[in-house]
Amino acid sequence: MVKLSYEMMKSNQSFQSVNELDQSVRGFLYLYKGQLSEGTMKVLKFIWRHSTEVPGVLFIKYHAIAESVGVSRRTVIRAVNKLEQLGFLSKTHTARPNGAQAANVFIIQPHPSISEVKNKVPYQMTLF
Repeated sequence: MVKLSYEMMKSNQSFQSVNELDQSVRGFLYLYKGQLSEGTMKVLKFIWRHSTEVPGVLFIKYHAIAESVGVSRRTVIRAVNKLEQLGFLSKTHTARPNGAQAANVFIIQPHPSISEVKNKVPYQMTLF
């Protein structure tokens, strides 16, 4: 576990601006939204919305996310695991000065922007 500080958060910053963060998340959703449950979408949107002070980085406890989006703590853990599996985010456990576990740091990983994704993914038309 690492000690939480603003400098540590800045060193993990994955985007230069909130606009860059937004475009990357939209690109991810364009590709993977169909694989995400309703609870996972709520957690993703919460992390996305609240990771703007240091673009792409948020420190918070699972319990706080669960209360904010109206799902169980276990649902938040499953959602975070799914988002990690898909490469959307990574997490780091932090420690308090006394060594006890503190909040998690969630880091949204860069993905191609929505415009890049739309240009690369061919449109597939199915005929019935």
